[in-house]
Amino acid sequence: MDTNNKNCACVFVVPQDYGHFAYTLYLANELHTRGYNIEYWSHASASKQCPSYASFHSLTDEQEFTGFYCREASVGDSDQHNIERMS
Repeated sequence: MDTNNKNCACVFVVPQDYGHFAYTLYLANELHTRGYNIEYWSHASASKQCPSYASFHSLTDEQEFTGFYCREASVGDSDQHNIERMS
């Protein structure tokens, strides 16, 4: 391994929702302060969640299937039903 880490990259491949980014941020920051290049690979919609010191690489622009699958595979009350119940 390169002793100054300038030629080394740490790549995080995560789903686009913030919860998956959040658990990597401390580690990514620590690695960045040690001189590693940080890269995040995810869906295009996640680019806003990428830390400023990291580069972002879009794996896909397609989001329609993901939303469709989540709606069809979910079990239980809808979000709208839960919001009405809490009000």
